[in-house]
Amino acid sequence: MSVHTTSHVLRRRLALGSLLPVLALTAACGGGDEATDASSSSESSESAETSDQPYDADTIIPAMQEALGDETSARIQMELTGQAELSIDGSMAMTDEFEDGEMELTVDVQGQALEMRQVDGLIYVSGPPATPEGKWLEVDPSDPKDPVAQQFAGLAKSGDLTTTFDAFREGLTDVEYVGEEEIDGEATDHYVFTVDAAAAAKAQDQPMAPGMPEELSYDVWLTQDDLMRRVTFKLGPVAATVDATEWGEPVDVEAPPAGDIVTPPGA
Repeated sequence: MSVHTTSHVLRRRLALGSLLPVLALTAACGGGDEATDASSSSESSESAETSDQPYDADTIIPAMQEALGDETSARIQMELTGQAELSIDGSMAMTDEFEDGEMELTVDVQGQALEMRQVDGLIYVSGPPATPEGKWLEVDPSDPKDPVAQQFAGLAKSGDLTTTFDAFREGLTDVEYVGEEEIDGEATDHYVFTVDAAAAAKAQDQPMAPGMPEELSYDVWLTQDDLMRRVTFKLGPVAATVDATEWGEPVDVEAPPAGDIVTPPGA
């Protein structure tokens, strides 16, 4: 099997995984003007705390960015249902630069599991059709000529919570405060975000996906520290829930043993 054919198979296998960045505001590595963002975050959070009022469309994203900080870690669990079943479960250490982060994910599509690790700027993948059982494929996400590497890099980036802010900043048109709610005994504030899909896609230099509505709606629950606890959304027959827990817990990802790394088919 050639690398081209393998990439095609992987794209089909990970098609549901690609819904994560598409539905979560076509997220890609975000950033923006750090000095401006930090100043805006501080002023917005201080204003919200002083007035003791729920956040609005102008203040909620800076508050979430400030809570996230430059470096953080969390456990991410996603369940997607509808036309097919997909789940993602893993831990990640996130930084301003995606390449500097660490990640360990298990992606389950229709009962078939694919394991992914990101460490030292490289991504390792284990599971069919990428590798035989117990073996790992090593890919360099910085290689623009490797379609397999770019496919897995896109999936890995889609799980990075730091990637949503540029799109939210540009696309958010309205925020409705629903009220206080508990999730697994933890106090949270429930909001509904309305997002201009075209503006969000443009902020990430992405085209609008075919069939996307003009507006997207997300239910977002924030912890008392303004960290994301849960996000749910629906798009046609597809529904997804993303949970974030274990904020700030250490994440230590190790590369697979050299003897378990295999050459891509056809390389």
